[in-house]
Amino acid sequence: MSNEQQKIQERNDREIVLSYLYDMGEDVLALGESQFPVQTKTLIKRIAQLIKEGKVKEKISGGVLLDLFRYAGMNLKIKTSIKIEDHGKMLSFSEKLRNDYEDTENPS
Repeated sequence: MSNEQQKIQERNDREIVLSYLYDMGEDVLALGESQFPVQTKTLIKRIAQLIKEGKVKEKISGGVLLDLFRYAGMNLKIKTSIKIEDHGKMLSFSEKLRNDYEDTENPS
């Protein structure tokens, strides 16, 4: 297979996999491609093959895809944050703790 044909096949496999992803699946795939590009190409090819063979029938969530990456030995680094609504504002969890601590230290 020529290099051009291989790139077309990889793109087609990726499109097949993308059509099965939901719930942050595209984001997880993009993280995999940026952190483990070679291994992710192999994973995409295998998932696409399973889809074509009819062995994968359900959509794949971001969480399931993340588990699959981890099972394959690729521990993706994901930036996470916890947001809390406080008096109509969205605060990070650390900001909320800091504000609550400052309120208990300096009561009005």
